[in-house]
Amino acid sequence: MFSGLIFFAIVSFYARNKSEPALNPVQLEILTYLSLIFLLIFIPLGYWLHSKKMKSIASNLDIIAKLSIYKSSHISKIAFFEGVGFLSSIVLLFGGKNLILIQIVIVLMFILLNIPSVSKLADELNLSPGEKDLFNS
Repeated sequence: MFSGLIFFAIVSFYARNKSEPALNPVQLEILTYLSLIFLLIFIPLGYWLHSKKMKSIASNLDIIAKLSIYKSSHISKIAFFEGVGFLSSIVLLFGGKNLILIQIVIVLMFILLNIPSVSKLADELNLSPGEKDLFNS
């Protein structure tokens, strides 16, 4: 997902510089603001939905069930981020300004910051010490 977004952003940047803008300046400005609004809405929304799902996990579930819920919630969160990144790349492809590149970099940073690790899993899933030991063996 991460590399796909980088590839599409690079292709969009290259294609934009090789051709005339596909839209007029007013349409590009509207799309630029729309992508910024999506960035400001969907990144916090992804975090909020993920944390809400993590809080709803029952402590009596086994580790496999917890990980399954975490996986689906994490994929949804990253999909929100990537959707914003692809929208920004499309705006860039249509002739958007270099400001859009900053939005894409911000989305990429959020994706990188949300790479799962054992300590993040243990914190978000409220794993018991015995369950944490399963990851270390």
